[in-house]
Amino acid sequence: MNMPLRLDGAARRQVTREVAGYPIRATYHGECAQPRATWLFVHGMVESDDVWASVPPLLPPGVVAVTLELPWSGRLDALWGLSMAPEQWLHAALEAHGIAPDGIVAHSFGANVVLQYLERHGSGGVAHLLLISPFYKASTGDVSWELFQHYVFEFERFIELSLTVRQGSRPLAPELFGAVRQKLRDQFGCYSWMQFWQLFSRTPFLSLREFTQPCLLITGADDFSSPLADVTALARGLPDARLVVFEDCSHFCLSSKRQETLAQIVDFVDMSLPAPFSTSPTHRSTHDARSSHT
Repeated sequence: MNMPLRLDGAARRQVTREVAGYPIRATYHGECAQPRATWLFVHGMVESDDVWASVPPLLPPGVVAVTLELPWSGRLDALWGLSMAPEQWLHAALEAHGIAPDGIVAHSFGANVVLQYLERHGSGGVAHLLLISPFYKASTGDVSWELFQHYVFEFERFIELSLTVRQGSRPLAPELFGAVRQKLRDQFGCYSWMQFWQLFSRTPFLSLREFTQPCLLITGADDFSSPLADVTALARGLPDARLVVFEDCSHFCLSSKRQETLAQIVDFVDMSLPAPFSTSPTHRSTHDARSSHT
């Protein structure tokens, strides 16, 4: 199904394909005859592709942005993980839509899906990675019963924060807020949550030295879901990574530090373009987990 739409004066096109009985929607922003690059945007748990709505209009001319609506949005049933692992869902979605990205931006759980996907299927033409609030543990010794319990019991808090930062200046009444939080928790379901845990608990086995493409990691200094120490360890394990840390910011950087996060995304995409196309005065490479706090 193809559906032409408009977004901030720029054409976009939506295509939905069925994968293993689930609708997987791809939205193409800024399509042109000779694109300079195609960038894929992958959302996290209990969020949809509209989390990226502010990004495509800001990207350099000629860059095609493709956002995917994947089963872990919480809008579908919780049994999607019984068909395939998350990284296989991403692979199947790319195959179904014929998407071959030059770069990938991913948030939260989506960032971990991307890492596992690249580990399993290889980088192919993916030459740049931007990961926002990824989860990581460097050692299997860090994956414990205590950690399991922590993530089980903090999941409702995770949903609560997600709702809070997205309410903006029009907060829900407390009783309605609580009802929506519980509905989201139950709709996402324990089966979906187990897919998160299985993916997260496998992060010590990632072959980080194989991820040789430039990578930008963005995180909040106050993220209780993905602690700064863990994201720092991930950045240090990647051969060509830079870490940006936002102060007074938790897990949802795109909401609580919107302008700063958008600026980082746009700058990184711009710098990834071949020299004749980039609008940056210089092409700055990332390396050795350099960290900056803002």
